[in-house]
Amino acid sequence: MNLRDMMALYRKEGLTQELASARVCQDYHGKRIDVAISDQYGTVIKSKIDIGVHKHLEIEQEEYYFDVCMDEEGACLLKNTAEQSFVEKLRSLLIFGVNSRRYKDIYDMFYLKEMVHDEKLRKVVDVLVFKDSGMRENSMDDICKRISAVFKDKQYLSRVSSSRQRWLDGDIHDITDGILNYLERLKKN
Repeated sequence: MNLRDMMALYRKEGLTQELASARVCQDYHGKRIDVAISDQYGTVIKSKIDIGVHKHLEIEQEEYYFDVCMDEEGACLLKNTAEQSFVEKLRSLLIFGVNSRRYKDIYDMFYLKEMVHDEKLRKVVDVLVFKDSGMRENSMDDICKRISAVFKDKQYLSRVSSSRQRWLDGDIHDITDGILNYLERLKKN
């Protein structure tokens, strides 16, 4: 598919001209990055690029610039902040609960909780959870209750702990307690 067709497709999906242009740019350069990485390391790699369609929801995204060698201006990709990454993982866990197969998200959240700014995180939670009519949670207390219930499920914790997606050492209960304690602290402040 050529760039013009990609642009038309994204416009039909309802994206603004600006977001459609960003998506086309990210798709185009993402594929080139995949090829370059695959050639370099001899393995097939698929990069994950999140365009940040949340921009219209007043969530700021960080810009990541890199040199593309042939272009003096370089290229810019939007990347999620630590707060967005944490909340998107949290949101998935709230939606799927013990049926979630995104075990790596638990370790990511444990790690990210030390990197996020509480006020920024609250703003993202407000936009991606509380203001989303498809979500059941309307308060931090609701979130804490739901996550607590998920983390009490022994079968789920066993799957998370034994997952090949695990990238952090430590007792699974210490990890889940750390996440829940962080969420509880957010509720109090």
